[in-house]
Amino acid sequence: MKLSIVPCYSYFYEAIIEHIKYTNDHIGVDPFLAQELKKREVCLSGQLIKNIKSEFKKKYPQLTEKLDQYLNPLIIYEGRYKEISLTDNHDLITTESDSYKKILFHTAYNTKDKIALSNLFDKNKIEDLSIEIIKTKEIKGHKNTLNDYRLPIIKNISSGEKSYELGQWLKRFFLKSNEITIVDPYFYNNMKSSYKYLFKYINLNTKLKIYMLHPKENNSYINEILMKEQIKADFGNNFNIEINSFEYGEQHDRFLVNEEYYFYFGKGLGVFKGSRTDQSEVRITKKEDAHIKIPTIINTWNI
Repeated sequence: MKLSIVPCYSYFYEAIIEHIKYTNDHIGVDPFLAQELKKREVCLSGQLIKNIKSEFKKKYPQLTEKLDQYLNPLIIYEGRYKEISLTDNHDLITTESDSYKKILFHTAYNTKDKIALSNLFDKNKIEDLSIEIIKTKEIKGHKNTLNDYRLPIIKNISSGEKSYELGQWLKRFFLKSNEITIVDPYFYNNMKSSYKYLFKYINLNTKLKIYMLHPKENNSYINEILMKEQIKADFGNNFNIEINSFEYGEQHDRFLVNEEYYFYFGKGLGVFKGSRTDQSEVRITKKEDAHIKIPTIINTWNI
């Protein structure tokens, strides 16, 4: 996932040193810190770039050329870099006295994910600004936002966790979705809670293609028109909904697919049991890595 990050000069220093050591033995292969930048949306402001270069001239003058070799391709690469515009009054954002840190905070504060990659701080959070600080040595194998969204994901949800927190974690994967396919036999039973904790945070006008078993009430199938009206009412008429229901099937797959990702839910959307979760496993991969064929699965329902 292309989370937005703001790398500090200390990150670039570590990345350059790693690159020098690494490429002696691995020609043509990027080391870890360089790869990490390629996976993210790198956000820098003009003032921060100027300050990064200034810090290198003062502290690592022998590496200033290497810094330019690192920065220039990054900035011109379309789709990987975003320039952040700042107001002149940084004091409105932070009371930090150090001028470099002030610009770093101001830049990170103006990004969507508010993540700074820096080794200048002992703490991992600037609470009043909601900025997360991640040290280079903590990027891999530590609890942080980058690893929360590092694919592939296998996450065990315990019974009794907060459904709100699960929904907030998942929603980032759906923010750019124009179409979501939901394959869940028991979608109708869980639609209210799944809307409350997940779908209401997704863009309006997203197309939802729902595949489910036709629900029953008192051992009789619910009228199809009433069923569809109920689903659309519970979702607040915010979505373009296509409903495909089947009276019988042996298929127990429960998953969601959007343009980029495949989501397997062991308990389906029933993981959102209420305000607290049901126990379930969640797996997330890139869509192309899942090799899922929805028509093949749906054919097992249409018996």
